[in-house]
Amino acid sequence: MMFAVEARADELTSPDVHDRLRAVRRLGQLGDPAAIQPILHALAEDLDSGVRGEAAIQLGRFHDPAVIPALSQGVDHRSSKVRRRIANVLGAIQDPQALPLLSRLLKDAVSSVRVEAAQSLGRFEKIPGAVPVLQEALKDPRPAVRRAARQALEALGELDTPRLKKRRAP
Repeated sequence: MMFAVEARADELTSPDVHDRLRAVRRLGQLGDPAAIQPILHALAEDLDSGVRGEAAIQLGRFHDPAVIPALSQGVDHRSSKVRRRIANVLGAIQDPQALPLLSRLLKDAVSSVRVEAAQSLGRFEKIPGAVPVLQEALKDPRPAVRRAARQALEALGELDTPRLKKRRAP
């Protein structure tokens, strides 16, 4: 399998963006932990935001908390598509280290990134600190973000906390 990783990793240097996208996708599909490093490189170095976003998705396949520091570099990426995908991957990894990053993404300027961050927090199994962050998102000016935060709190079994009941009272 190592040969397959090396062959795909070599394709990441192609001048053709479609070749690089395909290479990142195939590296993730291999499921070989040796593929993590070339995918991380694509996330950090590729000039195309589509390749970076795909790299984030493929890293999520490994459910490896070791990739969280590399994903943190993308939290401030100029492309909202990359930031949204990073939020999704952080939710898939489900590690407490992701909470500060998802908290930052819940304050992103783009509402679709905030929605993805809230949904990702809803996938966690009782991560300490997630509930207050989601409760704060209930005040977001965008209805989609508030809805995602509410659904995440429901998924965590936290929608009927006394603080939320007070906030919903007329």
